[in-house]
Amino acid sequence: MQQQQIQRDQVKFCYELLSELTIPQKQVCNAIAFNQNKELLLVCCDNNIKVYQFNDGYLKLIQILSKSRFTITVLTFFNYNRKCQFLSGSCDSFIEVRSINQLRSQKYIQKLDSHKRAISCLVIGQNQKMFLSGSMDQKIKLWSCYQQNQGSCQWSCQQTIKGHMNSVYALDINSKQNKAVSCGYDDKMLIMEIIQNMETYQLVLKQKISLLNFSFRILFINDSDFIFQSYCGKNLQLLQQDQNEKYVITQFLPVQCKSQPCNIFFKPQYINSKGFFACKNSQNLNFVYHNPVNNELVLLYSLSFDNYEQYGSLSEDGEYLITWDQKLEKIEVRKYKIIDDQNN
Repeated sequence: MQQQQIQRDQVKFCYELLSELTIPQKQVCNAIAFNQNKELLLVCCDNNIKVYQFNDGYLKLIQILSKSRFTITVLTFFNYNRKCQFLSGSCDSFIEVRSINQLRSQKYIQKLDSHKRAISCLVIGQNQKMFLSGSMDQKIKLWSCYQQNQGSCQWSCQQTIKGHMNSVYALDINSKQNKAVSCGYDDKMLIMEIIQNMETYQLVLKQKISLLNFSFRILFINDSDFIFQSYCGKNLQLLQQDQNEKYVITQFLPVQCKSQPCNIFFKPQYINSKGFFACKNSQNLNFVYHNPVNNELVLLYSLSFDNYEQYGSLSEDGEYLITWDQKLEKIEVRKYKIIDDQNN
């Protein structure tokens, strides 16, 4: 088992640009999202959402969803009763629930209006029946889905967490759906427990950590440990629980980062099938492996862009990376490729 883990982190790979599949796109794309089987791709374009059919890297535009005059900031797919739906948040503070089956009607299923300022982050739980949203209004909202009949549900805000003193920038939930973490512009990190009782949920603040700098990115890499990337920091930080069940930093991993600004969007992702996670840092997208044998992080590969205004997403299996480049004003497609040293 240990030998398998060592061999796994030694696999060399890259994400090869498929230049023939590039699509011109002038409008700003803050958020991009694949559905689970990577057949569909959502791309926010200022205040609209473009829906693409995705087939082995080829993108075919099938629908444009018109919204309001406010920019869309976050997108995420989820499944309800085996029906593909998605959530979108925007600068008008609203979260909309839409169904893929109702694209032509341009109608949303539900509009959620509990926040007071722009939606900055959103993460849905493993069971697809609860999610957390963060906003520039400094609040975290917990939402749950109550089934109204066999075909639909109603989302409602069950709880508001006011632990941050400035904008909430990032959120994540572990796969067991019993822990959540957040970070914001107030240089604080919140560790929360998620308690479920039948169809109701509750967040309990367990720990507040003061940081040297704020961050846009935080991610669980298993059910207990998570990583934290400070703003344009030279190191990626691993946090684990000590004997008193308090989270402490246990590793600083040097990562690639050009000394330029970064942006709030482009969420980190864990790719389970490939055993690594991807986390943006300024002009670099760093791919990191967590070795469960010795609990160490290993930098496997770093994709360097020529500017920091990059927004994107990986497919769930990690085979494709889709990004929008502000400088080039293009949507670019990259494919995972194993590098064979014997042929290079």
